[in-house]
Amino acid sequence: MKSKYLMYALNDIDADMIADADCKRSRFTSFAKWGSLAAGTIALLTAGALLLSHLNPGESTSVDGIERTYKDCALSQTEIDVEWLWEYKTVYEKFPTVTYNGKKYTTRSTLIQTELLGSELGICTAEGYDSYTEQTYTEQFEIRSINGISSERILAVSSNGQFYVYFCDTAAKPISFGELLDAYSLTRTLRLLQFSTYEGYREKGYYSLTDDSTIWEILTDCRDARLLESDDYFDRSNRSYISFTVTSESLGVYKRVFYVSTDGYVSTNIFDYAHTYFIGAEAAEAIINHAKINAVESTPKPYEYSLAGTLIEIGDGYILIDDTPLCKNSKDGKVFKILTDDIRLRRCIVCTNVQIGNTVVIKWKGDQNNDSDGVIVGAHSMSLGILTNGDIAVLE
Repeated sequence: MKSKYLMYALNDIDADMIADADCKRSRFTSFAKWGSLAAGTIALLTAGALLLSHLNPGESTSVDGIERTYKDCALSQTEIDVEWLWEYKTVYEKFPTVTYNGKKYTTRSTLIQTELLGSELGICTAEGYDSYTEQTYTEQFEIRSINGISSERILAVSSNGQFYVYFCDTAAKPISFGELLDAYSLTRTLRLLQFSTYEGYREKGYYSLTDDSTIWEILTDCRDARLLESDDYFDRSNRSYISFTVTSESLGVYKRVFYVSTDGYVSTNIFDYAHTYFIGAEAAEAIINHAKINAVESTPKPYEYSLAGTLIEIGDGYILIDDTPLCKNSKDGKVFKILTDDIRLRRCIVCTNVQIGNTVVIKWKGDQNNDSDGVIVGAHSMSLGILTNGDIAVLE
């Protein structure tokens, strides 16, 4: 595996790993304000398989835009599902579903900025269950629409002034592509700028566009395209196609896909199950040819980033990680400052036996283009690991 893919090793793994599940009061004064945890043990459930990535010695890699040169090493991790104590859960973990106008909406675990919100729709009541105390909690949430999107399909749900995207589980798939465009305002809420070319499952290249207006013009002319109702999965095994990587705050999706195949289909998983429409080979070829002609070759970005190193400091609102043990030349080692404003990262510190001097693996999403400042924003997970003979193994 090329070194630039070192931090791609944990792609599509969102569960946190915890080595010691007994929660206790933080040993560090900067986290004392978090208080103590109720007696109990966090349940760890193995949910995935071992993942292993190798780095060729002397080659360069990038940690969110910061170039590094690492030793020959391996990064391994087993996906784990953790049942956190109630006070250390996020709002969407406590209340994964809400009911509004008789319909159930499920969290997409993403925040949405207030400038994207539409009208106020009222109040809903949600219930959450604490499996440790076997207690049910009830909370009222403010409901608002999202600009351009039908409230029958997606809502913004507020807690403490922050809004989260919730998606209707029972919303029927739009029968025509035009109905899909209208229901979710796709021409405004979705950008088609980064894509890969594929033959079957084999990737042929990764590219970027600066303007997707022509693509949307072609797609808008395909409003009569009909839904392929028979399948919730788009079979790519024998197809030639391009795959756009799509993120939308309004839709509550992060780095999902929008396919356009040479045999005339568009398909996307931004609504969880595949929505596939036949737009015809002529329209599909026009999109694919336009994308290829106007794009420039680019470097693929990982689903999420990872940083491994030694934990050297836990401060008020941050931790410091030194990746010197990974570097081929120790003089190239760098100290990264990881902000701990996300509760998901703070609970990894408070609720585990992590200590100064431990080898840890940090994960975060988003492209920050930090250049050389070494400040990581939005980290959501920290796992304990072991460094042996130049290899890092995350504890199972």
